Amino acid sequence: WPLFGNLLFPVLTAIFSVACIGSKILKDSPTVMVQAGFYNREGFEIFLREDMTVKAIETTMISSNEKYGRYKISGDTVFLSGINIEYGFSEVNDTLYFREDKLLFRLDKEWRSVLKSHMYIMEDRLH
Repeated sequence: WPLFGNLLFPVLTAIFSVACIGSKILKDSPTVMVQAGFYNREGFEIFLREDMTVKAIETTMISSNEKYGRYKISGDTVFLSGINIEYGFSEVNDTLYFREDKLLFRLDKEWRSVLKSHMYIMEDRLH
């Protein structure tokens, strides 16, 4: 039994590590169809992925946060669901619009003098 007790912690740690790495790989594996970002001292970046999921990375001066949801595209409009992208103390509206090389968005309330603006598209495999 003493040997079992000494092996239990390393075995559980290894299993947990493999599970975490596997989960991260699965979340980041779909092909990115559109990547766009907005920064003004802090900001966010979105990744519209081939499997109709959206990944958002919110970045502040001291941290970053990943969120996941789904999206649907109709014409030049992107509808987000199951995700709340935050910019400061504001939230990005769940409807985005393609315009040339930009993705337009609106906040629920003004933050850092921003209410309506656009994200620059860095990668676009849809158009």
